[in-house]
Amino acid sequence: INCMIQDKSGNLWIGTAGDGVSRYDGKSFTHYTEAEGLSNNSVFSMLEDQKGNLWFGTTGGGVTRFDGKLFTRFTKKEGLTHNNVMSMLEDESGNIWFGTSSGANKYDGKSFTQFNITEGLSDGNILSICEDRLGNLWFGTGAGVNMYDGKSFTRFTEVEDFSVPSILEDHSGNLWFS
Repeated sequence: INCMIQDKSGNLWIGTAGDGVSRYDGKSFTHYTEAEGLSNNSVFSMLEDQKGNLWFGTTGGGVTRFDGKLFTRFTKKEGLTHNNVMSMLEDESGNIWFGTSSGANKYDGKSFTQFNITEGLSDGNILSICEDRLGNLWFGTGAGVNMYDGKSFTRFTEVEDFSVPSILEDHSGNLWFS
């Protein structure tokens, strides 16, 4: 198991390393794989957006959106920087952010905007994403932390080869990095 989330209806979604996604409704499991429409059976990250769509970030297959009936695939062909999607976040404006092996991507519902080392990230390997209460986005990379204020990136890379797979803002506004 790579990841789990609980959707707004109370279903538990389980992303696996090769067996797709399973939904547990409290009574039984329903399995979804490439045969049903997933872009890849190795699911590394998941998100439920404000509209109730489920997003599955895969290793090698990009990201798949599931609206409860249809699966829609997004890959490098549609604008992702890479088909390995390790992290996801929906910001307060409703944009979906994807952390890939080659940078961050913002999806506004129509198109992707790419952010990578050229735009100021310290590393293209985006392991985690967090939005703080001020609206700043924090990206945990394979080489430290980057903060994006909507205009530019600030790098926090005091330790060389410092991977940050998880970021959390607590109730007091403190940021925690693992």
